[in-house]
Amino acid sequence: MRAIKSVLMLAIVALVAMTLVPAAGATVPVQNPARHDTSVFYQTAAQLGFNSPTPVSVPQCQSRQIKFHAAITELNLSRPGGPETFMLFGQYLGHQPKCTVYGYPNVTAWFGHRVGNVAVHVRASYQRFEMTPGSWLHAVIHFTGTGKYPEATCRPFQSNQLRIVLPGEGSARYIGFDRTFCSGNVNDLYIRPFKPGDGLAV
Repeated sequence: MRAIKSVLMLAIVALVAMTLVPAAGATVPVQNPARHDTSVFYQTAAQLGFNSPTPVSVPQCQSRQIKFHAAITELNLSRPGGPETFMLFGQYLGHQPKCTVYGYPNVTAWFGHRVGNVAVHVRASYQRFEMTPGSWLHAVIHFTGTGKYPEATCRPFQSNQLRIVLPGEGSARYIGFDRTFCSGNVNDLYIRPFKPGDGLAV
């Protein structure tokens, strides 16, 4: 019996070996590690939750951060009440490292209330620029004078201030500006867009 069992065991071992070992010339598929699904390794940073930090945008300057004053640059002495040109200057005194300005200021004559119409925007090119503590901006103001219109249409009114609001802003700054403006529905103030610097460089 022992001899028979030994023969059977040898037969089983031989059969298993024939099954596992390929015959001569036969090819055995071998998995290529390089062809494994590696899509997980090529997911974008956003898909994996590693978004790049969003750049911090530079805030818009506010009117209360700018100290304004105006200076006359051109005066027509031959015509009382005639046209004048002023330079509106502003210096950034804010505490933020920088802020931006873009476009036209909102300018009106003021005497405790608005006098006449808001200054008309003179068409000109402009671009966004940054202000840093101590830096300057400027804009040119054209005043046609009350003599351009009949008195009944102009309705002259003595004003003592200009009200200035930065582009896209709500708060205002006021500067002393004694002039007789038209309080009627006519345009006597014209404003150009803000530019960087004090405008005095030659």
